[in-house]
Amino acid sequence: MNEQEWYLFDLQGYLVVENVLTAAQLDALNAELDRQIAVVNDPDRTWFRWDGLLPWGPPFQALIDPPPLMPYLKTLLGEGFRLDHDYAHVIRQGSGPIGTRLHGGGTPYDPCQYYHVHNGRMYNGLTAVAYELRDVRPGEGGFACIPGSHKSNAPFPDEWRDLENFSLD
Repeated sequence: MNEQEWYLFDLQGYLVVENVLTAAQLDALNAELDRQIAVVNDPDRTWFRWDGLLPWGPPFQALIDPPPLMPYLKTLLGEGFRLDHDYAHVIRQGSGPIGTRLHGGGTPYDPCQYYHVHNGRMYNGLTAVAYELRDVRPGEGGFACIPGSHKSNAPFPDEWRDLENFSLD
């Protein structure tokens, strides 16, 4: 993690790291996701969630520690860290805002969900890695985060929890 990335993570609470996965990895991951969707066999279903992807094989197991991410994870978490849980959400375009109720914020204090900097080192509890396995263009959804919200010293405004009503204006 370079100095600019360190600063941005400290400021915003997240980073976008591009090109972590190869085209071959994306193809394998998407092929398995397509297979899992076909198993459900419900074309009218607007969203899917699976917990515990590691039994889906090596392509999903490789998401735990891809070499391009390791310097970031070691800076954010230190040398020893673990996978707590894994899951996949597939939300079909046009199905509306699913899962858009925002959560988090730095209050009230939860000792498992923290962010501190001490003597030039970051200490992070509850760090997540999210992968977008297909292109997500503007207006199609994807990851949402209010920069800095997870380390705020003020409670998260209730009226912002629903993305449909969120506005900084």
